Amino acid sequence: MRVRESGRGLSLAIILSMFVLIGPASRDASAVVTEIVGSARARVVQFGPNIPTESDSSVASVPTTVPNPPAIAEAQLSRVQPEGQTTAGGSAQAVFEPPNLSGFGLPNDVGFDLGCFTDDNETTWLVEGAVTERRTIVLDSNQTGTEIVVGPTERARSRVLLSGVMLITSLDPQRDLSGVEVELNVSVTKYDDMETPPSEEVLAGRLVLRGGPLGAVTVEEATGAFATIAPPVLDFSALVVNLPLIKAVIFAGVELPYEYNYRPNRPFDLELEVTSQIRNIPGGTGGAAVFGLPQTGLGDILAKVKQDDRGDQLAAVISEQVDTTGAAYQGVGIPSLFPTCGLFGIETALTLFALGGARRRRRRKSHAR
Repeated sequence: MRVRESGRGLSLAIILSMFVLIGPASRDASAVVTEIVGSARARVVQFGPNIPTESDSSVASVPTTVPNPPAIAEAQLSRVQPEGQTTAGGSAQAVFEPPNLSGFGLPNDVGFDLGCFTDDNETTWLVEGAVTERRTIVLDSNQTGTEIVVGPTERARSRVLLSGVMLITSLDPQRDLSGVEVELNVSVTKYDDMETPPSEEVLAGRLVLRGGPLGAVTVEEATGAFATIAPPVLDFSALVVNLPLIKAVIFAGVELPYEYNYRPNRPFDLELEVTSQIRNIPGGTGGAAVFGLPQTGLGDILAKVKQDDRGDQLAAVISEQVDTTGAAYQGVGIPSLFPTCGLFGIETALTLFALGGARRRRRRKSHAR
């Protein structure tokens, strides 16, 4: 089924909030999306020196396991002591949402909510989430009254917009946090079987928030698209009762631009992949990565383990800095790379991802989840 889009640009949006915008270089070009497939994966692994390794995972994909989005993958484990007390937990949710191809409203297609916390001396967590979306696209010149033929290579510009949070927390502000880390990877790959080579990675970025001695938390391995825009580490440690250390990086509309070549009227694929993972260590440490979804995972774990509302307090503090759902960006103009290009997004639990094309003659649209 061909989905005709009434817009002057093609856009990939990620709302982790993540947005991806794709805007063809030709001002007369229009976009047709002929196929959209995607998947979401979630995994939680519990391990330690004196406990058996356990894991929980799930995969949802369009159209293999579900005919249409949303595709929701969830995984969750808790460490429960013999007396019934929960001392640690890990949870992961990854979502591939129905893409918004209209150019109006919220453009989120992808979201993550990952979290873990340990209040004993032996449990360690690995929490992972991944979402991919692949679209088959045709960009044409839309020249009325002329025969449409495959033309020479043209250049298109696009971008990914990120909105979300990565954080590390500890019950001891002087704790050696070596081994605690939160990681984010973003990539966009173009596929065209008639090109040599048939695939080209047009965007790639990796960022790791890593703990160190005496409660240190730093941004490391900010490579690729993140090399020149690594956000600062913010300290919220004094703002939440009973959480002496909270350090985070915030993404509020961070732009990751990219470009690629295409041939008008010839189909090609664009694949967006976003992955995130958290590792912690025993002894009162935890972490979270939330893009495109409300902050619930870490808060629910803290409520089970500590039996209080410190998780809700943490979510409130982060919400003052960034809307991880992306909803706050609805209706807020974000200048596109071309005056007539709209902003489209793929929305999901992390922040969202979206791909879409839209023709804009007099106004711009921008959205995020």
